[in-house]
Amino acid sequence: GDGVGAIEHMGGPAIAWRPGRTDASDGGSCSPDGRLPNAEQPDPHSGSTLAGTVHHVRSVFDRMGFSAQELVALSGAHALGRCHPSASGYTGPWTRAPTTFSNEYFRELLENTWTLKQWNGPVQYEDPTGELMMLPSDMALLWDRELRGYVELYAKDEAKFFDDFAYAFGKLLELGVPGMEAQKSVSAQRIEYHKEELKKKMGEVERAAASAKAALEEQLADAQRQAAAAMSGAGDAAAKAREQWEPKVRELEQALSERVSRDGAQLKQLAAELQQKLAEEKAYVGQKVSEGVDKAKEIKKSWWG
Repeated sequence: GDGVGAIEHMGGPAIAWRPGRTDASDGGSCSPDGRLPNAEQPDPHSGSTLAGTVHHVRSVFDRMGFSAQELVALSGAHALGRCHPSASGYTGPWTRAPTTFSNEYFRELLENTWTLKQWNGPVQYEDPTGELMMLPSDMALLWDRELRGYVELYAKDEAKFFDDFAYAFGKLLELGVPGMEAQKSVSAQRIEYHKEELKKKMGEVERAAASAKAALEEQLADAQRQAAAAMSGAGDAAAKAREQWEPKVRELEQALSERVSRDGAQLKQLAAELQQKLAEEKAYVGQKVSEGVDKAKEIKKSWWG
């Protein structure tokens, strides 16, 4: 709960927090070292820091059940604090406002120039002033195309970053606590159900549309061939053939155009239904998160007054 309060106090979002994680009596129940992401992880085969660190960071967060977007959102916490050589071996802050929670980390990562720091220490990167730093695990967010897309999104949209961070951090707080993950997993299952059901419907419509379009195109091509053959002569015969076939060809062209338009409208409607279902589910999750935030505030107030 203290971390949640600190983030909010430093200008960050309100985060749902519920008590329930019990303190361990000793270190016997703690996870072994190596289960959290390292700042640097060279590839064991090629020795490449770039490839190894990207793979390492993604695999650790994937094992814990976090998406690529949640990985990047949680990395935004590097807006706060700094590294100390005595603790981690690395040195320096990520931003010039290390006590303010913001999207500054993503802006620095994208807009600043980062070069390898020349020093007697582990691999890290520095800006032209030498005052700011980035770890290889930070640079991995730029090296990976999918992760970089979220960096760019959060650099432009702080409100979106706050929303995604609040959800991901709440999920992180409850990771591994029996019973707490159930509520979010049920919501995730419902979202997936809606997506799969509507995708199934869209697939059926797309297949039917493709089949009908192919049949109409075949009829049209046949009519055009027959019309061309009939009108290849001269005089009255050609004029009569044109009079007979041109309306039929136009009719088939119109039918094909209407079919394509109708199928497109149906697919557009199904896509809108999918977006509506996802919006409703997001609103539901947001309500639950809001309730969790209110409950957390009540608990903190009862504890600290």
